[in-house]
Amino acid sequence: MQTFIDPINFQTLSNVLLTLFLLYLLIYSLLKLVEGRKERKLLNLHHEKNTVQKLGDRFQSIKVLYGEIEEVLIQRDKEHISDIVFYGILILAGISSIGMMIVGQWVLAIVYPILLVMAIRKILQTATVHEVVDLEEDLPITIDNMIRVFSKHSDLRSVIYETSLLATGNIKVVLERLSRQMNTRNPQKVLEEFSENSDSIWLSSFGFTLIGYLEDSSKEEVLQNLRHLRNLLEENSKNKKKAISERKPSIFINYALAAIGVVGGFANILFNPEATNFFFHSYLGLFCFTAGFGFVLATIYLNIKLMKIEK
Repeated sequence: MQTFIDPINFQTLSNVLLTLFLLYLLIYSLLKLVEGRKERKLLNLHHEKNTVQKLGDRFQSIKVLYGEIEEVLIQRDKEHISDIVFYGILILAGISSIGMMIVGQWVLAIVYPILLVMAIRKILQTATVHEVVDLEEDLPITIDNMIRVFSKHSDLRSVIYETSLLATGNIKVVLERLSRQMNTRNPQKVLEEFSENSDSIWLSSFGFTLIGYLEDSSKEEVLQNLRHLRNLLEENSKNKKKAISERKPSIFINYALAAIGVVGGFANILFNPEATNFFFHSYLGLFCFTAGFGFVLATIYLNIKLMKIEK
C-alpha cells in the first residue's frame, strides 16, 4: 500500500527549504550591510578602513577583487555599495559550494566557487571604463572651456591652468599635470610627450593643435582647429552611442533568456528528482549543468562587451 507522503516529496521539500534559507541569509546579510554603511556615513566614519580593506591588507587576492569592484562602482558613482557587492559575490560563491556539498560533489564544492569568482572578475574587468574613453568623452566640453579661456588669455600655460579649474574627472588630472610640467619645463616638449605617448588619436590631435599655437599658428587658426576637432570628436561619439543604442533590444532579449534559463534550471532541479539525479550524479549531467551556467555567465559578459564604448 502506497503511503500518502512518499520519501521523494520529503527530499524535494528539504531542497526547497534549504534554498529559501540560503536566500534569506543572502538578503538579510545585504540588508545589514546597507544599514551599517548608512550608520558609518552618518557618523562620518566612511574614511576608516572597513572589514574588507582590513582583510585586503592580509590577503592580496581579496584586495584585488575588492579593488576591481570598487573601480567599476566609482566610475558609476556607486562606490558606497562596494562592500555589499563584495559580500554578495562571496555569499553566492558560498551558496554554490554548499549546494555541491549537499549533492555529494565535494570536488566541485571547491572548484565551482573559484570558477564563479574568476568569471565575475572577468566581467568586472570588461565593465571597467578605459581611462582613454573617459578622457575622450570629456574632451569636447574641455575644448569648449578652453576656447572661452583663450578669449581672456594668450599664454598657453595660463590657458591650460584656467581650463583645468573648469574641468572634472580624469581630464582635470591630465590638464593639472600638464600645467605643472609647463611651469618647470619647456611647454612644447611637454605637449610633444603628451601627444606621442597618448593612446588616443583624439588626444594626440588635441596636443598637436596646441603645439601649433606655440610654433607659427595664430590664435584664430588654433581656435578654428579646436572647434573642428571638437565637432569631429562629438560626431564620432554620437556614432558609437548610436551603434550601442541599436544593440539594446537584442541585449535585453539575451538577458531575459538568461534569466528564464536560470530560473527554469533551478526549478527543474528543485522539483524534479530525476533531473537532480541526472545533473549531479552523472558525468553527462555535470557537464550539462556546468556548460549551462557557463553560457549564462558568457551571455552576461558578451552583453557588457556589446554595451561598452571601446577606445
